[in-house]
Amino acid sequence: MITMDMLRSVALFAAFDDEHYARLAMRAAEVTLLPGEYLIYQGEAPAFFVILAGKLALTKRIGGREQPIATRTIGDYFGEVPILLGVSSPVNARATEPVRVLRLGADEFRALLADLPAFARTVCEEMLRRVSGGQRIAIAAPTSLLTLVADPWDPTAYRLRDFLARNKVLFDWQPPDVVLREDASAAVHPSISTPTPHIRFHDGTSLFTPTLRTLAERLELPTVPGAHEYDVAIVGGGPTGLSAAVYAASEGLHTLMIERVAPGGQAGTSSRIENYLGFPTGIAGEDLGSRAWDQAVRLGADIVLARDVVALTPGAACHAISLDGGDSVRARTVLLATGVDWRHLVVPNIDHFLGRGVYYGAARTEARACRGADVYLVGGGNSAGQAGTSSRIENYLGFPAGIAGEELGRRASDQAVRLGAD
Repeated sequence: MITMDMLRSVALFAAFDDEHYARLAMRAAEVTLLPGEYLIYQGEAPAFFVILAGKLALTKRIGGREQPIATRTIGDYFGEVPILLGVSSPVNARATEPVRVLRLGADEFRALLADLPAFARTVCEEMLRRVSGGQRIAIAAPTSLLTLVADPWDPTAYRLRDFLARNKVLFDWQPPDVVLREDASAAVHPSISTPTPHIRFHDGTSLFTPTLRTLAERLELPTVPGAHEYDVAIVGGGPTGLSAAVYAASEGLHTLMIERVAPGGQAGTSSRIENYLGFPTGIAGEDLGSRAWDQAVRLGADIVLARDVVALTPGAACHAISLDGGDSVRARTVLLATGVDWRHLVVPNIDHFLGRGVYYGAARTEARACRGADVYLVGGGNSAGQAGTSSRIENYLGFPAGIAGEELGRRASDQAVRLGAD
């Protein structure tokens, strides 16, 4: 419970009189957290917080991982920026030790600013400082986490690039000959027999021809279930699997979702999805998958990546799910949300060229390798139209993309033609 004596000890409220102390004590809520618990999640509706005891870590999901942004301790406050800018919370706030926090709703916070000019001046001066600092961060070039050294037409490298891009891991990509020249100019003497693809991290370590699971573990992405038994296990992390994870976790069920590549599934490769409820201007598939992932995790679901289900053994009370690598879990209910696959072309020897210039779906990660080349999109559905418009928008293709198909959705067709596709 927030008391007037408690508020008088906070320097931020020094301009308050007894009437405002009483009003704030009545309207504000006291929140207590244990280490590891979250006060607010990135993307939630904002509120104004003042730390009364303990310490909070402010974090943000960047490059597929939760990255530290700042620390807040006793007497510190935050939340004024998103409230006054009318946006959602840009960060997560997690307790690193036992914490007591004053929480004030957005409407009451605005009312206090209107009533107390001195309080408003203090808050707005701090807001300007924080917005200025945020602007410097925003305009700085994003930092890659690693460099992938690989030939553009190596199918193994294609799978690694696709995995990194779809999990929003920032990376550089260099052909082996470029890296050899750079190493030579820097007086580094690599072995000519170094296998590719290989991945160089900024700490000087490397992975040579890694599996997706090995790479995920090195990036600290979740690859191992957190428990041995669940109420619900979901196989597949596309829109159906993610929706099921959100609904099951929100009902308090111990939920596991298993995905072999990245959240969003095939829909995650779509440049824009316009027929999902709640997104009137549309949303990119990868953003939809990322948001659904955050929502499922916030509600308590476990998610593992880069794992395949290799066997499912039905049982009376629980079903056994075997994962590649030897791990297994049990679940009372198993939902198979394995999605769909692309319809493959019936062309002799085409499998030899998969990942070497032939791709199923709009492979954004390959657009750089195709810069200035003629690109042919085989198929006439909306996915083909989106692939053409996406590539043209990003200015990767030097020549118009040719779309071969009998029926192309009208809107996708019109947009593709406007951007120069044939």
